[in-house]
Amino acid sequence: MNERRIHSLSDDSAMVATNTGLSEIACGFEPPATVYISSPGTPRPISNQLRFYVARPLFSASGPLEALQIFFKWGSDQGALSTLEEASDIGLSNGPEGPPWTITSFEMDRYGLYWGLTAPQDSPAAGESTSFIFDGIVTSAAAGVTFLDLKVFPTTGDPFSLNIPIFKKYPPLQIRTFAASPQSAVKKGQSVTFSWQTWGAEYCHLIGNGQNLRVDPSGSHQLTPDPSLGALYNLVAYDSAGKASQPWPVLIEFET
Repeated sequence: MNERRIHSLSDDSAMVATNTGLSEIACGFEPPATVYISSPGTPRPISNQLRFYVARPLFSASGPLEALQIFFKWGSDQGALSTLEEASDIGLSNGPEGPPWTITSFEMDRYGLYWGLTAPQDSPAAGESTSFIFDGIVTSAAAGVTFLDLKVFPTTGDPFSLNIPIFKKYPPLQIRTFAASPQSAVKKGQSVTFSWQTWGAEYCHLIGNGQNLRVDPSGSHQLTPDPSLGALYNLVAYDSAGKASQPWPVLIEFET
C-alpha cells in the first residue's frame, strides 16, 4: 500500500453556505475546502482532510434537522472530487462538536459513493451545531472547483439542497513524474535515462550511483549505473526557499 501524506488546513477563515429562505441553517467547510492534487503513480499521494460543519440547525418553519445526505461528483475532470477508485479510502466521521450522528455509506450506479447521516433519535439536532470530518481524500482529478451536494431533511416540511464549493489545487511543491528507461534487465555498462517533471520546484537533486546531482526542475539525465554502487535512485525537489519534497524512489533491475 502506498504511503500517504496528510494535508489539513487550519489557517483560513470559514466559508459558509446558507439557505436563508427556508431556515436558519449555516453550513460549510472550516477552513475553506482546499484539496491538493496528487500525480498519478506517485509513491506518496497527498491525503487531504476536511472539516464540514452545520451550525444553528434549527428551522423556524420546518423543525429541527432529521437527516442529511452528502454527494460528490466522481471522475477525473475539473468538476469531480476524485475517481471512484480513489474515493474508496475516503472516511467520514463525527467531529468534536455536537452529539454524534449515525453515518452510513452507500454506493449506487447513479450516484456512486455517498453518505447518509441521521440525527440522534433521542435528541434531534435542534439548535445544536455539529461537525463531520472527511479524511483519506486523495485525488488526481483536474484542478478546478467541485461541490459537496448536501440534501437536508427537516423533521417536517420538504427537503432542500445546498452546494458547497471545494477547490482542487496543485500543491506548492510536488514531483509529478520520475521514471527510468530502461528500468529492468539493465546490462552492465548500459546507459539509463532518468526523466522527471515537478510542480513549484526551483531545482532538484538526482541521487544514486554514488552521486548527488543538482538538476533542473523538469528534464532528463543519462547515467551509466554501476551495480556495485546500488540500484536505488531518488529524486528530491526543492522550492525557492530550499524546502525539500519527499523523495521519489526508482529501483533499477540489473540483468543477471
